[in-house]
Amino acid sequence: GSSCSSADPVALQVGDWQLSNSTAQEQMESFAKAYAAATSEDQANTRLRADDGKSWKTDFTAQFLNDQLTLQLARLEVEDRGLEVTDEDRDAARQQLEQNYAGQDGQTVFPQLDEDYQNNLIEGVAAQTVLQDALLVDATSDDALRTIFEAGDTYKQPVVCAR
Repeated sequence: GSSCSSADPVALQVGDWQLSNSTAQEQMESFAKAYAAATSEDQANTRLRADDGKSWKTDFTAQFLNDQLTLQLARLEVEDRGLEVTDEDRDAARQQLEQNYAGQDGQTVFPQLDEDYQNNLIEGVAAQTVLQDALLVDATSDDALRTIFEAGDTYKQPVVCAR
């Protein structure tokens, strides 16, 4: 949501964390530059920019904000569960992101992203990994498996397809 009376409206808020519209624009611009370095300026403009060449395509904006939302929700859940994100988790997240942001020549363009955006990605991906590991342990514990087994037919519902 955003506030019409605000000098810098909020593009996204999750808990206490806020992403201002201007910061979102800066981060999207840094992503576009990194994407252009990894592919080409024409491809980046075609995939990310609206027809006017100045604003962003709706699907790019939606994906960017959705990614930010997902990362922040993972961080909140890690905090709520009392889990710890270690420096090792952050290092692994950085390595993963550097691989994900590799250009056609194999060189990473991750350092070209806005520094705050890099840090947010690292913290969020590290939190997702820690949370995923915790959920896997929770789901495969003896108690969790016993609960599923004892539920019996509760999990046998008719298959429904929807469009």
